[in-house]
Amino acid sequence: MTSINSRPTIHHVPTAPHAHPPSTASGAPSTTPTPAATPTGLIQGMEQVAINPRAQHRTVRLAPPTPRETYSQTSDSTLQPFLRTGQEMIGQAAHDAQMAGRTPHHDDVRVPAHQSGLTVGGAGLHEIVPTNRAGQVARAPDNIRESLAQTMSGARTSTSATMFRTTADGGNPEVGGHTNTFRHGGTRGQAPAHDRLRTQIDTSITSASASAQPIDPRVTVAQMTAAQINATASGPEIMRSNYITGMTPNLILHNTQGVQHGSVATGDYERPLEPPTAASTPNRSELAANLHNRREVMKENHERLVQEIPVHQRADIPPVSPRRSAMTPDGRGGDYEPQAALWARETPQMRPQHQAADAAAWVTRPMRLEPTPPDDSGEPPTKRARIN
Repeated sequence: MTSINSRPTIHHVPTAPHAHPPSTASGAPSTTPTPAATPTGLIQGMEQVAINPRAQHRTVRLAPPTPRETYSQTSDSTLQPFLRTGQEMIGQAAHDAQMAGRTPHHDDVRVPAHQSGLTVGGAGLHEIVPTNRAGQVARAPDNIRESLAQTMSGARTSTSATMFRTTADGGNPEVGGHTNTFRHGGTRGQAPAHDRLRTQIDTSITSASASAQPIDPRVTVAQMTAAQINATASGPEIMRSNYITGMTPNLILHNTQGVQHGSVATGDYERPLEPPTAASTPNRSELAANLHNRREVMKENHERLVQEIPVHQRADIPPVSPRRSAMTPDGRGGDYEPQAALWARETPQMRPQHQAADAAAWVTRPMRLEPTPPDDSGEPPTKRARIN
């Protein structure tokens, strides 16, 4: 399975037994066990979870971390290949045009695909604030324009790690990929998912237009990343999808049981997904677990961000789909955990002048790909990638 970096353990405020794995800011479930609850149900330095009946989100008061993490787009290895020389954030030229009230060129918003060593054909970045809304962001009210333009910069997921919820003929639930999720085709559901993201932008701008107060940039980030989480598919949904049967993911799979044709080095690598009813589904299960666990860590980051927003400002933040347990590469797990404890840790320290850009990039970081470190062989990353 594609590796997602391990990070220091994040401790829970215990409320009920559950199996969700701790994780850290770079995006991977940790193998370190969650500490047991103290007799009072508290972790040292944390106060008990408080439930506000008028809020959509639970709240928790956090002890100051020592020291606090820091984060910036420029230090994020999942974004560095896409940052142009001299840029402080992705799409900086687009941001600057929007802040001047001009619609940026789409090439200033989008980024070209890069090879991380984890995909067959390289991967670009999906814009959670869709490119064709760049002009609307440029014309947004002053109290939200900056945070929307910065969110457009940072809220990005890998095109090879983005799968959307959709429906088949007859209205049955289905799953489809973003362009580049599969080697060929498989993009059903992409258009309606982008429409849902556009609807959230419209809602955010309408709400800001009715207010004379500056919009907290964290609210804008939380709104757009919640819409993205809710538009994307969980592992169990990927496991049940008929539409993607026979398609080959762009992500390189590593299991030794699934059907494999060709090689990564020659670009004719094929790992077709088995039917959901097959007796053995190693390729489908590995893909589902990879994307599912990334999505759950993104939920964690979103939850940590929301906890830091004053309760009275949370009313317009859509609630995200409930927490699920981790999935194993054989396709087990992924069940709902409605009583899961809150993630009780502060978000990293962001650059004040790029708060929304950094917060959006940090929340979505688990859904991007960590580049394979270079070596001295001179071979392309895809040739060095381990294929069993």
